[in-house]
Amino acid sequence: MNFSPDNFSLTQKFGSNNLTIRPAQNSDRELVWKAYKNAPKEFFYHIPAITWENVETWYPENNIINFDLTIPFNAMLLDLDENEIEFVANVTLVMKSIGRMRHTAIMGLSVLPQHQGNGLGTFLTQMIIEVARAKPNILRLELEVCSGNKKAYHIYKKCGFQEEGILRKGWLYPYGEFDDLVMMSIIFPEKSLS
Repeated sequence: MNFSPDNFSLTQKFGSNNLTIRPAQNSDRELVWKAYKNAPKEFFYHIPAITWENVETWYPENNIINFDLTIPFNAMLLDLDENEIEFVANVTLVMKSIGRMRHTAIMGLSVLPQHQGNGLGTFLTQMIIEVARAKPNILRLELEVCSGNKKAYHIYKKCGFQEEGILRKGWLYPYGEFDDLVMMSIIFPEKSLS
């Protein structure tokens, strides 16, 4: 089964909010930028600071997102009329294109602070694992997480990621201290690439 961005969308309640989870669209760029621009600075302790240039790269104004190389999903807050009014979270699957690593994808997850603690991070992690499992060319799914980001680490562990190693002092916080990066992965043993 191959993922098709044209036929995937779901609406679900997380906490008291109704959210739509769907593939990212170029038209999301303003809501994404507004959300990251207004996020508390502590949010960027465990993820890189996000600039307008980053958002322009992710959501090119006149180009189409290449779903063969990256599969980004956005969670959007809905109002009572089911209009998307706010960007809430993102989970992305990025395929490695280097020959000997082309069987590997990298997962990235970002849930804005005011939407954490209601199961959304776990749901998005489980969802992207299933998307990766459905892609026949992905045998290995990997991620990095700061050792100080205990909530994210426990979500990944609960969803089946296994710790592989540690990059000592692999992360520099904005306030000048270092943290270790924990390397984690899931292998899909039922697949074989030939």
